[in-house]
Amino acid sequence: MRFKENIVPIQSGINDLLQLKPYQYTFDQSFNRSSSSDSLTVNVLKEEEANYNFDKRLHFGFLAQEVNTFFPHLVTEDDKGFLAINYVEFIPLLLKALQEQNDRIMKLEQTVALLKNK
Repeated sequence: MRFKENIVPIQSGINDLLQLKPYQYTFDQSFNRSSSSDSLTVNVLKEEEANYNFDKRLHFGFLAQEVNTFFPHLVTEDDKGFLAINYVEFIPLLLKALQEQNDRIMKLEQTVALLKNK
């Protein structure tokens, strides 16, 4: 807490999260300019010349252009116009959505229990 300011609880998370479409994808290998092929993430090898090392595995994620619509603070753009998503900061949003769903489920269970008792 020492390093944080303007701390407020996340108000809602589920509606915007439900708008996002998850995808499976592989990286476009035409961007590879490095000999190593087992990197899990984008590796910028030289800042001046964007050398990327994309692996050939199947990945799961979102499209930064779509995430930018709902969560622009989770998307960054480099000087060449490439977008990147901060997936780690999705975790609190997902937890908030899970908590909201859990609250709804508990209320529905209470309603069902009341209706069964009548």
